[in-house]
Amino acid sequence: MIPELALNVITREEHNISRKQISDNALKVLYRLNGAGFDAFL
Repeated sequence: MIPELALNVITREEHNISRKQISDNALKVLYRLNGAGFDAFL
């Protein structure tokens, strides 16, 4: 059995990572997972 993980959301104000710094392919995967009804986080 896999233990449930705690979600730790870091808001945009708490980090300085822009979408330009994230791989286009990584963003594409996140958008596709989200569009298919999954929760997708980076």
